Amino acid sequence: MANHLDQLSRQTAEKRRSPAGRAAISVRTETVLLAAVLLLGGVLRMGWIGLAEFKADEARLTALALDMVEGKAFPLRGISSSVGLPNPAISVWLYALPLLVWKHVYSATLFTGLLSTVAVLSSW
Repeated sequence: MANHLDQLSRQTAEKRRSPAGRAAISVRTETVLLAAVLLLGGVLRMGWIGLAEFKADEARLTALALDMVEGKAFPLRGISSSVGLPNPAISVWLYALPLLVWKHVYSATLFTGLLSTVAVLSSW
């Protein structure tokens, strides 16, 4: 009986090995590691919000989104690209969402950090 249990244990361990031959990590360990990566990514993206780059393009995009939130205009195109062609208005529409909650430039910057952290999660 003990021999049979040892054999079953070895077979189970072999099935749980990754293709490279290393033992697979447990679901709990994987969840903890994922949470740590997301926490680190979120802190690095949103921890020092005042240091984030906010120049002319970001200001124009935020101004268009704020005009949309305040009902002044509904943009059908976004800011101009570097070659002069207009970008789609979806970026303006997206950045209007955080400005509905808090009308401050930090809300748009935090929203970018949040979306970037979600992108890390989606790559998992």
